[in-house]
Amino acid sequence: MLVSSGLHMKGIPEYSVYAGTKAAIRSFARSWAMELKDRGIRVNTLSPGMIETPIVDGQFKTKAEADGARTFFAGITPLGRIGRPEEMASAILFLASDDSSYSTGIDLVARRRHHAALTWSVFKRSGVPVCVKKTRQNKSLELGSDSIRTKLQTRNRGAR
Repeated sequence: MLVSSGLHMKGIPEYSVYAGTKAAIRSFARSWAMELKDRGIRVNTLSPGMIETPIVDGQFKTKAEADGARTFFAGITPLGRIGRPEEMASAILFLASDDSSYSTGIDLVARRRHHAALTWSVFKRSGVPVCVKKTRQNKSLELGSDSIRTKLQTRNRGAR
């Protein structure tokens, strides 16, 4: 498991070096996934948006500036808040578990909505929890697993 950042997908002023290093991590994961597959080793990345950690305060000169950034990022996030460390830990646990045993070289993105290309919806079909990933082209990939339903937080639970 490697932790990248949603910033590797979009250029943000003053974050070029940070975004570049995170893009490199993502590139390593794709390459290592191919190099290590024959040894049964999976390599995936998690690319979170803003997460409530001490680094947030360290990026700004004052607490008011940091709080302003929190408000801004919360406002552009589908859930209306920034992420929590335990939510990212759950995502990493999912990627490290057997529930994602067919996934290698992927980037699980947990970030701002206006860059999101995927929508996750959870519903029950014939009594079995099903997680559906919809792309912008409205194609779907279904994953049926109770642990996926409980580990992935979704915005569109009402979508059926």
